[in-house]
Amino acid sequence: MKKHLLIFMFLCLLGSAGCQAREVNDTVVPTALGFELENDNQLKLSMQLAQPKPSQQGGSSQGQKPFIVLSGLGRTATEASRQISLNNPRFRLLSQASLYLMGEKLARHDLSVCADVLSRSPDIRESAIIMVTNGSTPEEILNASVPMEPYSGTALPKMIRIQERLLGVYQPVTLQEFLYRLSSPGIDVALPEVTVTENNGQPAPLLNGTAIFKGAKMAGELNERESRGYRWMKAGNIQGGMFMIPSPRHRNRHVALEILRSNAKVTPEIKDGSILIKIDVTGEGNFYEQNSSDQLLTSQGIKDMEKMADQVIAADIRAAISRAQESQSDIFGWGKLINDHYPESWRTMQKNWSDIFPTVESRVKVDFSIRRTYLFQKSFRVQ
Repeated sequence: MKKHLLIFMFLCLLGSAGCQAREVNDTVVPTALGFELENDNQLKLSMQLAQPKPSQQGGSSQGQKPFIVLSGLGRTATEASRQISLNNPRFRLLSQASLYLMGEKLARHDLSVCADVLSRSPDIRESAIIMVTNGSTPEEILNASVPMEPYSGTALPKMIRIQERLLGVYQPVTLQEFLYRLSSPGIDVALPEVTVTENNGQPAPLLNGTAIFKGAKMAGELNERESRGYRWMKAGNIQGGMFMIPSPRHRNRHVALEILRSNAKVTPEIKDGSILIKIDVTGEGNFYEQNSSDQLLTSQGIKDMEKMADQVIAADIRAAISRAQESQSDIFGWGKLINDHYPESWRTMQKNWSDIFPTVESRVKVDFSIRRTYLFQKSFRVQ
């Protein structure tokens, strides 16, 4: 038995002999990759690389950034990546990158320019987050600093996930979901946007808007309200977030409601050649804060706030639908829903769906319930 085990281990070693072995000291870890279109239709690839700790002979790292951003130009992303090796002496472990940034110029031109390498390369991580830059280049985003985080490349995926849990505006999109939407008929891509702002005199990244696409080209943007409306329509259960409603007593005062969970049921209906999309949203949350001393936590007050919440949510959803139809961008996947429920009808309208989508009518119904009020059962009163 031992003899057979030794033979098996020996064969395994022979089978791995052809693999490329790399010394740890010869590698560097990219935290993020950025793609942008440059002049003459060249692709610019930027990498944020974790700065290796210097050896004893290399001197002190005091005052040195924990990262370095290197860029390369090429006719393809692969050529641009390999151009970086001309000024960097280490192998780049691309599978460690957790963020991919698409430049605004590239997004408006054609994302399919780099879609092939993102789907084909074994070094690309499908669970990585993908974003579009807004008013900034990927290189500027990667050079920006984030408070309490050494790398913007690892901070931005954390930022968007925490934001969704606390604020509930922008949705994180993985590379796997991005490639699925890009290659599926009847559903378009929507990606969160990031820009550079100033924080304590230093450039810092800021989540700001949602880029929406028609095919592989960026067709428009959703603002914060429209992005929240788009999230309300997300398939399946969503959890976390917060939204504001006017106070039922004073419209210039506001109430903050925390979202516990919500669910959207979207169904298409075709009658006499006309399409109706029925959107039914149910949700529940908690009374979190008010900026007035009105006594709102009564039986009638809670009913009034729930009615107001229904109106605000429905208005956010309609705003997102209006913007998407204006841009001819079916980010909701209504075409795919029609294909699922009415495959014969979809076959006749698929070619002209981008023209049909803006004319589709929708009906929105919302039922939001307030469950808890945390530590107090009555509104706080100053005597």
